[in-house]
Amino acid sequence: MRLCLNASNIKQGGAIGVAASFLDEVLKKSAQGDLDWVTELTLQVSKNVQDEMHLQDLSSEGSWIRFEVAPAEMRPLIPSLKQKFDVRFSIFGPEYATRKARVELAGFADGSLFPPPDFKADIDTIQSAKFALLRKIKFRHLRRYDGLIVETPAMANKLRERSPDTPIWIVPNSPRDVFFDTKLQGPKTLPPRSVGELRLFYPARGYPHKNHKIISQITDKYLQLTGSQLKVITTLRAEEMESLGLGQVGSFINVGEIGSEECARIMHACDGVFFPSLNETSSATPLESVAAQRILFAADRDYVRDTMQEGAVYFDPLDPMDAARKISDFENPDKRWDFVVKNQSRRRSLPTQSQRADAYIDVIQGYLP
Repeated sequence: MRLCLNASNIKQGGAIGVAASFLDEVLKKSAQGDLDWVTELTLQVSKNVQDEMHLQDLSSEGSWIRFEVAPAEMRPLIPSLKQKFDVRFSIFGPEYATRKARVELAGFADGSLFPPPDFKADIDTIQSAKFALLRKIKFRHLRRYDGLIVETPAMANKLRERSPDTPIWIVPNSPRDVFFDTKLQGPKTLPPRSVGELRLFYPARGYPHKNHKIISQITDKYLQLTGSQLKVITTLRAEEMESLGLGQVGSFINVGEIGSEECARIMHACDGVFFPSLNETSSATPLESVAAQRILFAADRDYVRDTMQEGAVYFDPLDPMDAARKISDFENPDKRWDFVVKNQSRRRSLPTQSQRADAYIDVIQGYLP
């Protein structure tokens, strides 16, 4: 089988780490001889994914592996004159590009196709019409895929309603191994705490659905309820802070874009993890909070509940006072730790990176020529 694993369209966010960890697992399996059914392996990656990978030097892996690093501006929209691969798996997609293989598979991660009814983007009528048209085009492009892989039953059900003839597999996400390392030393990027200050970590880009704008309202309500400071540590770019109007908001501690290890260090150094996002196909952050043994305060949305069940503290992501009350209920560190311990069995049952890779590979092997 001529197999292509495509991560050339992944430029940002948690998808970088997930794709990099999967490709690392694939290379481990190839070195162990577990991919003898693959005659030619092509890894198409963005520079960001390559930088996150541990196994970057493929010179000793043999001539049957090709490693293609895409330039940052590349979008694979150029039609192929022939089908270059037997199977091509776009790890995070869909790409909405042309077919390049006999079988095209994609890990579905485009939540914009299923916006929640209570999510109102701050856009004008013309932009809204453009997004509506774009969604229709994307749904049509979905039909070209021979199979889709999702991470939660909720997203699988939504896709099956729209594409009942498309095979869909559910492969749960998994936290990166570094989040299990409780011996990581604290990060150097965080300022000293004030007395009684509570710190929550929110690793996310500055997209509207990530709901950053509600954070300052939540921290204000928290101060009213407890008399103590609540600080949220974010990973936004400088231009995102500016566009969101958060540059002068004192309840934010922004560390900018960071890699997996620094992300784990900050999570271990915080009192909990915060996840108010309004719309996701799934996210590794809730699972990483479990791995790091940190309480999770999350939006009451099905993409979180599918993954965490009762292992998170849920709040209405459109109600700042509800969020502040839920967080203030766990102001006491002993109570936070009791919640973590109560859900300790969840940590032991988390899928590993290797198990997730095996599940992906099982799907691919089903298309052996």
